[in-house]
Amino acid sequence: MNTANKRWTNDYFFDQRKKVLAIWPTGKEVDLDEAVAYHKKMPKTRNAALKDWEAKEKGIIYLWPSLGTDTLAAHKVLLLYMQKEGEVDFLTAYIDSLTRNCRFKAAEEELNKAKETGKATLNGFPIVIHGVKGCRQVVEAMDLPVIFLGPTPDARLTHEIALACGHSGYSGGPLISFWNYTKDIPVEQIIHNYQYAN
Repeated sequence: MNTANKRWTNDYFFDQRKKVLAIWPTGKEVDLDEAVAYHKKMPKTRNAALKDWEAKEKGIIYLWPSLGTDTLAAHKVLLLYMQKEGEVDFLTAYIDSLTRNCRFKAAEEELNKAKETGKATLNGFPIVIHGVKGCRQVVEAMDLPVIFLGPTPDARLTHEIALACGHSGYSGGPLISFWNYTKDIPVEQIIHNYQYAN
């Protein structure tokens, strides 16, 4: 793989995007124009970039936790608790390890177990499995910006769905993903995947 520090052509990006959105059925829910319009209509209180800018201008430090759980209902309860009782400034959706490794079928199976038993079975929030419609139920219940976390070798589909559903920020990157989260994927492939997301 030839990785270079240069902007992809539009043709190459959109060819890659077609393949990424076809990886899992919820990729079909992503509509770029609709997602842009959705973000423009979101309350400013849920915009992570504006909140970051405010922190920079005022010279203040904001608090954000690193958390996530599997079902929509449980994740919503967790974030509402952090918003009210934790008095945090940002909310997060930490991606579960199966989703971070693109093991979407296994993540779906574990999510179904969690729904059946009422017990958490995943160590984070499976954004790809819930899709745009599901994740928006969580984001729209919040007053604060919700960002998604989870260093991973391949977050391309997760980025697409998370941003389309209203998450307004991301924390993670190619080098932390290479050094801490994988031993089998070449760094060039990971950088390529992050070029897609950025």
